[in-house]
Amino acid sequence: MSVPLSALLAGLSRPAWAATLAAAALLAATAGHWLVTLGAPTPQPGPATAAAGAGAPPDLGAAALLFGRADAPGTQTVAPVALNLQVLGVIAAGRLGSALLAIDGKPARAYRVGASLGPGRQLKAITDQSVLIDDNGREVSLPAPARTATTVLSAGTPAPNASKGH
Repeated sequence: MSVPLSALLAGLSRPAWAATLAAAALLAATAGHWLVTLGAPTPQPGPATAAAGAGAPPDLGAAALLFGRADAPGTQTVAPVALNLQVLGVIAAGRLGSALLAIDGKPARAYRVGASLGPGRQLKAITDQSVLIDDNGREVSLPAPARTATTVLSAGTPAPNASKGH
């Protein structure tokens, strides 16, 4: 013989009913937690070289050269004095391109094509060779930093203990 749930709860006082509700919620939360925990994919171990060098931060000097770092040899970041603007790097992608610019001695920021660079100045176009700026109706072309080799992308990292001959 089955007893309806409403009949069981009708005989409970308010504190007992609240305790039953709280216990049911705790049971549901616990079951949900373990369902998510046990159903999650297990993390795969990374390469041995990643674990060996996990304590030291990576040297980003070679990667910075890919974007035409300002202090790289052969890099030209000189802008006309009237603009007081330096081109530190470019990503030429048509209307989706962006340029890393330092304006008026402030820290460098990335600007997209069409962005305002100040009163009367707009970033008009970006190519892999130059950045075109509309300066109050006058177009100014600034050279992009010299491109460097992309060997850093395919060279990989040296194996641990490679200098010791292991």
